[in-house]
Amino acid sequence: MTDTAPTWSYEPGEHLAVLGPQLAVVVPADQPALAARLWRVVDGGGDLLAVVDVLAAGGLGALAGAAVVAWEGGDRLTVLARGTDPQVVVRSGDGTALVDGTGVRTWTERSFERVRSVSVLAGDRGQEEQDGPVEVLGLGAGLVRVSRVARTVTDPLGGDGPGADTEPDPVTAPVAQGPVEPPQPTLPPADQPTEAHTVLPGPWGPAQARTPLLRVSDGREVVVDAVVVVGRSPGPRDRHAGAPPRMLRLESPQQEISGTHLEVRPGTGPDAGAAVVTDLGSTNGTVVEHVDGPPEALVPGVGVALGPGAVVHVGDGVTLTLLGPGD
Repeated sequence: MTDTAPTWSYEPGEHLAVLGPQLAVVVPADQPALAARLWRVVDGGGDLLAVVDVLAAGGLGALAGAAVVAWEGGDRLTVLARGTDPQVVVRSGDGTALVDGTGVRTWTERSFERVRSVSVLAGDRGQEEQDGPVEVLGLGAGLVRVSRVARTVTDPLGGDGPGADTEPDPVTAPVAQGPVEPPQPTLPPADQPTEAHTVLPGPWGPAQARTPLLRVSDGREVVVDAVVVVGRSPGPRDRHAGAPPRMLRLESPQQEISGTHLEVRPGTGPDAGAAVVTDLGSTNGTVVEHVDGPPEALVPGVGVALGPGAVVHVGDGVTLTLLGPGD
């Protein structure tokens, strides 16, 4: 994998984040002096041990919560977490893990390999989001106030190393410094027919991948050949690479569906031929009903691949079903 400087994405908020080429440290909003000391260490090239020394110097009793993400090279990282806020979500070749300091008096330390993406979630992520775009910014290094920090392991120069074929996390796709683009036109409403869809023949799987096709419970069908943002009044979350995202508007009489609830994107690499669904911090959450397993409540910001027949429960009785080759 080509050695390139990591690009962090973040959503503005109240917590303080210190970001460096190989480190991300998130501490509560009431710790500006601590954040300033951490920034001096990280900006000076300090490593994980140097960061731990700073965190512990004032006594752990005075630090309600903290999270540290330290890249060890390639697709390996170490996570330290104290308290229950912030929390760290790591997606790797071994699955998805949630790391925090629940039940631990000092901090939790875990190491991961084959990492695909990492997100640090800070503050109240359950608040109803505003209708319209959510500001997502990019930063290589600095000290900023955040509600979320994230990164996907990819090689922007096109290398063939770990993570080169993985799909971007919704808040870790490379973005330029600044606000998101205006919303794109929406898909046709339920009372208008959609265009005919071409489905490639052949077995389902990476060897002969077909274009994923979703059926909405109101009868609409949507080809997932690009990112589809779904919600009551959806807007793009970031600057998606490639084709502009499309908007799928859903009716929600009981307001159970958030304005921008989730996104579905075509899978890549090991998920080729599948659709990858990601909850975008919705208020009431998203549940996936897999054909061959128990229902799964999605972790915000963490993509999950859908197999044929999988049903996504969005809210207000609205579902999205991934059609199989015979449907």
